Amino acid sequence: MGSSEGIFSTKAMKALICANSVSQVNWKKVVWIGLAPPKVEAFVWLILHNRAPVKVELLKRGVRSIGDDLCPLCSRSRETVDHLFFTCIVSWQIWSLVANYWGVSLVLHQDPLSFFA
Repeated sequence: MGSSEGIFSTKAMKALICANSVSQVNWKKVVWIGLAPPKVEAFVWLILHNRAPVKVELLKRGVRSIGDDLCPLCSRSRETVDHLFFTCIVSWQIWSLVANYWGVSLVLHQDPLSFFA
């Protein structure tokens, strides 16, 4: 999609992005557009819907054999989706290594929906 003449321009792209602001996008449905393999899309869907099999969720579902609900990486907080992927100090180090490899700066949000937006 470009300008009304069908030509791509930065101005046309900015107008398109501003017209479809992040707050209007349903990120829980956008997962299924085919940008990643189906397994990755399914995993992202689980994270966005807070259904990933982290310890806190497993305990809610009645799985008692896991013992405590502490994060296995840092042992400081409960293992929730938000903690495991975004606020855990060990996860942050992993995200930082990936960002450095790609040569980009990174700021992580506190929850999956904000991150994907």
